[in-house]
Amino acid sequence: MAATVSIIIPLFNKRRYIERAIQSALCQSFSDIEVLVVDDASTDGSREMVGSMISDARLRLVCHDANMGSSQARLTGLAESQGEFVMFVDADDTIEPHTVARMLERQRAMSADIVVMATRRIGKRIPVRLPFFVPSRFFGTDEVVVARELLPAILGKNGFSLSMWDKLYRRSVLKSASMVAERDFIGDDMLFNMRVFNSDARVAWTDYVGYNWTTGGGSTKKPQVMWEDVKQLYLRCCEVLREMGIDGEDNMAYLGQGLATAFIYEAARSMLNPFASRAKVKKWIAGQLASPVWDGIAFLPGSEYAVIAERDAEAVYRAVCHQLSRHRLFYTMLSLM
Repeated sequence: MAATVSIIIPLFNKRRYIERAIQSALCQSFSDIEVLVVDDASTDGSREMVGSMISDARLRLVCHDANMGSSQARLTGLAESQGEFVMFVDADDTIEPHTVARMLERQRAMSADIVVMATRRIGKRIPVRLPFFVPSRFFGTDEVVVARELLPAILGKNGFSLSMWDKLYRRSVLKSASMVAERDFIGDDMLFNMRVFNSDARVAWTDYVGYNWTTGGGSTKKPQVMWEDVKQLYLRCCEVLREMGIDGEDNMAYLGQGLATAFIYEAARSMLNPFASRAKVKKWIAGQLASPVWDGIAFLPGSEYAVIAERDAEAVYRAVCHQLSRHRLFYTMLSLM
């Protein structure tokens, strides 16, 4: 008999953390679940560790013979899943004991196809806990929202969570979204949710803090390196919008706004060090403004980042300084995590 909820955990060389992630999934207060670990050809003994835990009949291990990337691992898990609903958990993260129960309670109360929960981030270097996403601060209403109405927020990165792991999805919604495996972009969750939210699925939320995101990976990359990843993600997003036939003026403007937000964010991160050379930061900003990625980009009316379209390095530098002054404590805490 199929489980109500399938929890999919993509795995590649996370031997240090995977047992913790699996136990957090198996120890749910709602027990009608299956946990699918998709090993993406790990070489550090992760697969063997999971194999030693198979005594719980709800746990299944699916193995790739070759490394195919986390995006394909998730799609493999989706193809193997049997639950009416699907959740994703990263191999170095955990979920709280009542996460599945609270998500299902909300789903049933609102007849929802997707439920979004609150999350926290936990530092890998220093175990500080900080809120990551609080749905009530974004939605401001208790009503169900049509997924397509949230697509601009995903494209524009204006406060809605882009992550896959803070959501309960009806499996039939994912199956109808024509998913394809992406290369391992920093932010391939965004590509996934662009496809999912281009639909009439009903979206509800709960402020229950059910997911613990352990920072690492892209969150610890140097700003200049991260920015190169962001540009590649942006170009792929443009392609996906064209593939879906929704690359109209408004969506492209929202996407451009998201790119600008990421640029200002990474530039501000580069200035955190009080000994950082402001001249070098200005030079980097000017160099990036010359990039063809900005060619033809449109901004929403009244956008504070419209100076980017004018390629005005001094004005952009001032915008970066303003951003940092407003959120210095936030940036500093992230750098320590």
